[in-house]
Amino acid sequence: MSTLPGALPTPPSVLGAAHALFLKGDFEGAIAQYQVFLKEHPESPDGYAGIVRAYLKEKKVEDASRTAEEGLAHSDSARLRTARAEVWFRQGKIAEAEKEWANVVNSGYPEGRAYLGLARVRDAVAMYKTERAMIQRAHEIDPSDPEIQEEWVATLSFSERVKYLESMLAGENNWSAEEREDAANYLRYLKERAKQKASPCRLASKGTATETALVRLLRDPDHLRGYGLAVKINGRKSSLLLDTGASHILVKRSIAEHAGISKISEVKVAGIGKKGRRDAYVGIADSIKVGDLEFQNCPIEVMESRSVGGEDGLIGADVFEDFLVELDFPNAKLRLSELPKRPSETEQKLALRSENDDSEDETPEENSGAKDTEAKPG
Repeated sequence: MSTLPGALPTPPSVLGAAHALFLKGDFEGAIAQYQVFLKEHPESPDGYAGIVRAYLKEKKVEDASRTAEEGLAHSDSARLRTARAEVWFRQGKIAEAEKEWANVVNSGYPEGRAYLGLARVRDAVAMYKTERAMIQRAHEIDPSDPEIQEEWVATLSFSERVKYLESMLAGENNWSAEEREDAANYLRYLKERAKQKASPCRLASKGTATETALVRLLRDPDHLRGYGLAVKINGRKSSLLLDTGASHILVKRSIAEHAGISKISEVKVAGIGKKGRRDAYVGIADSIKVGDLEFQNCPIEVMESRSVGGEDGLIGADVFEDFLVELDFPNAKLRLSELPKRPSETEQKLALRSENDDSEDETPEENSGAKDTEAKPG
């Protein structure tokens, strides 16, 4: 807007209007405005990239793919190649997307979303330190991008996360109704934990390694459903399905009731199979034992219904992020051992990590040279 005395306000550009609609979650309106802009600027990578991302938000992946290819036929730009890689990632073409994002980064073009894409690939393969460095670099380049901002806030301390969620929920953004609900629930959880003034989840036992049996969980006498772990929650033994794609501990209500887990805040969790989102709540376990390791003050999720796909619950392999995890299926063994300390670390704080992590010490690490480091796929 013009700030000259007596000057008339400068009308927002069509591209700016399209971006504003996108940020508010009006993706159809944004697409219409981007298309108007492209009529006047048919080679604009920003116009095509905006439409691609709006289609992805609407889960219209084929439309997004078609638009990306159409845009690249007009302008072979780093911004548009980044957007096309986002389509590939959504289509499951992880290697192709990663290579494209790496090419954009190594070209020297300052595209924050290319670093964001690489961060998501690193997260998928549990390379968390590199993931954080990529997120930090993405935020340095484009701190106003909502998706970059959401990933970046997960690297903040407890108190900074509270401030961020409060500001985002108070204003307009393009979060879906489900995303806003999840954010509001998480904010309530963080505030309740702050009231309790309890220490975050931590390893309480002296040892930092263990070997424990994998439990065969059967669908019926002849078919294996999966492998589980014998886990003691507040002294109560349960067999939890080991889920390599999850990042939390989820138990059925009867297990939580017998263990004395009380509700802190409500959450929604993905249902088993095609059951969609289900009601659940977050509680705190005073003690969780896996083999010889004991963890204290750790959040767990509890299904409001009495069933979790026929099991006592599940435990995600990602909760052992702080450990080297060895899954020995032939001998039905799980081995956990402490990862080597990073060069900058004087002390390693071991815990069970989860989506509800509320650690005060989760502050961003120093990004040492990430901006000048060549990005390499996988």
